[in-house]
Amino acid sequence: MTKKTVALISAVLICLMLCVPALAANGTYVSFFDGINIKDTQAAELDRMARDIRTKYDFPAYYFIVDDIGNNSDIYEYTKSIYNEKSAGMSGVCFVAYLNDDVDYTDYSSEQTYLYVTDGAKVLFTEEVQQAVYDGYDNASTYYDSAKEYYNSISALLDRNSDKAAQIVEAGETAEIGTALIKDKTGTVSTVQREKLNEKLTAVSNECKCNFYVAITDSLDGMTSDDYAAKYYNDNKYGFGDKKDGVLLLICFDKENGNSWAVYRSEGVKKFYSDATTKKLMKPVAKKLGAKDYTGAVELYADNFSAQYGKHGSPAIYWLPLSFLIGFAIAFIVTKIRTGNLKSVVAQRSAGSYVKEDSIVEGKSNDVFISSDVKRTAKASSNSSDDKGSSTSGKF
Repeated sequence: MTKKTVALISAVLICLMLCVPALAANGTYVSFFDGINIKDTQAAELDRMARDIRTKYDFPAYYFIVDDIGNNSDIYEYTKSIYNEKSAGMSGVCFVAYLNDDVDYTDYSSEQTYLYVTDGAKVLFTEEVQQAVYDGYDNASTYYDSAKEYYNSISALLDRNSDKAAQIVEAGETAEIGTALIKDKTGTVSTVQREKLNEKLTAVSNECKCNFYVAITDSLDGMTSDDYAAKYYNDNKYGFGDKKDGVLLLICFDKENGNSWAVYRSEGVKKFYSDATTKKLMKPVAKKLGAKDYTGAVELYADNFSAQYGKHGSPAIYWLPLSFLIGFAIAFIVTKIRTGNLKSVVAQRSAGSYVKEDSIVEGKSNDVFISSDVKRTAKASSNSSDDKGSSTSGKF
């Protein structure tokens, strides 16, 4: 290889190195922006430590070094929002250090750091423990050392308090699950229970090609339970596939007006659930709600309503050819009966026998197109995108 070739290849590689920006070291639980000097192997190790904590204790712990918090200049709100976005309503912690353009990245100190601790996790992460996290960040020599100390301290804390760690998981949080089929604004159902119920609802929804939702609230905002359920369904743009088929069970704990339930059925499936049928299906569910067996109530709702939907599902494939044969046989029989009643004309051998004398007169005519008058009328349309379903409600 000549010197010119080597020089050319070297020049190309240098250009590529200069033109392609460094990528941030990112993982599921750990993220550093481009200006931070950290190796991919180190970021992967930190992410593995976070995963081990999540697997062992069902406890998410996030660590982010960022240079931008968007339009929100409040690091508290930013940290809280990014945690809720990633955690699916589970109890945990999230540490964020915000380094703006005025910060020298070679200097480890930073003025804006925040450790977000969910209510359920505060039983372990006391003010003293939280201060220790901040101190560990300030005293570490590198960002990698800081994050490693952060995860080691969390792991040690959970190991020493395994009984309390289990209580954290059981307690759960009141944050809503982003795309889950069950949403609980009241914290009535724990995180573990909510995840299991969501798996149950997902399974029956995929099987029926119809989503089954559950919403738990403590206020109807001055509306009836029927109206609230309909509005909730449409506001969240619920539904399975293009037809947006779905059923929503609303559970409301209202201290003033009493506990109530409502079942909203989308337009595509309401024919399967009449008002009487819905009340019949909800009777044992409401009984469990009254007995405060909320997990059992949701499971029974999923079983009853999916079974009812399955009774009216698409016909089996073998019915298609059988339906065609039955239709063809009926058409053949009807045609034979009608042709057998035709006695006024006897079949002839030649076509001339069917022509009536002087019935056809030859002539000549021309059609000339002059103009046309076309009137257009706008088709009426509705601006509302709300599903026109139906709702049934009751008390428990």
